[in-house]
Amino acid sequence: MGNAQPKLISDEGEDEGYPGYGRKISLNTVNKLAHSVCKLTVKRNKEKVINSGTGFFMMLNLEEKKLNCLITNYHVISQTVVDAKQILLIQIEKDNKEIEIKLDNSKRFIKYLERPTDITIIEIIDSDKILKDVNFLMYDLNYLSGYEQYAESDIIILQHPLGQETQIGIGKILNIKYFEFEHSIETDSCSSGSPVILIGNSKVVGIHKQMNKRNNNGIGTFIGEIFSEIKKRKITYHTEIKVDKKFNEENNFNIKNDIILYNENNNINNNNYHDFKILKRIFPSELRLISSEAIKIRSKL
Repeated sequence: MGNAQPKLISDEGEDEGYPGYGRKISLNTVNKLAHSVCKLTVKRNKEKVINSGTGFFMMLNLEEKKLNCLITNYHVISQTVVDAKQILLIQIEKDNKEIEIKLDNSKRFIKYLERPTDITIIEIIDSDKILKDVNFLMYDLNYLSGYEQYAESDIIILQHPLGQETQIGIGKILNIKYFEFEHSIETDSCSSGSPVILIGNSKVVGIHKQMNKRNNNGIGTFIGEIFSEIKKRKITYHTEIKVDKKFNEENNFNIKNDIILYNENNNINNNNYHDFKILKRIFPSELRLISSEAIKIRSKL
């Protein structure tokens, strides 16, 4: 992580737990939070713009290490972009400063959580010369007690919609389903990757990733899924195998779907897939990775 110490943001004076209704947030806190968010532009050879969005800086405690990191959506910075070692421009509104880094996972820790969370984690290292210019957010540990507690919580989202200057939206967390939630804050293109912050303790509870076209609500992923997904995902490859009648009968499945078996070394043999352990029966509508030696159902119903 280096020797530089990041500046952390957290309103420690506030009560932990359910943030409640109508909490106030000070202008001073908003100004600090604004220095935790950045506009992201991915370029090829410093010329052609490949993608753009919003990102935020957060201190992340993983089992392997403690990281100063930049977090955004996977659809903003994908593994393909990193493998090609594209250029990432990070624009911090403070002093309108723009910092350029090369996306190279041989020099920094980069983690991809493509599905279902849509998150990319990029380590910020001392040579990036960012630490002194930004404030690092902290995440809300209350997620360990379950996500339902966040229903109707007051939140703010700092974003760069359409690549514009930092904008702040105030609203609430609405519908919660598994690791995802809807929120009431207006967003736009390039808002992807914005932090969803609790009013009350100024900690990150989620990351905005898209808009629900049916009702124009925003959709986010709870930040706690970073930890559960990293623990589960020690695999990088997959092989697709058709589910046949014998497999359905042996494992009590009454569906006509594809099945994906995950394996760390991608050495699955189509003739021995019955040997893989099934940890539990899952429904066709679920799209979840259960473990590195389990199954994942893709519904075609």
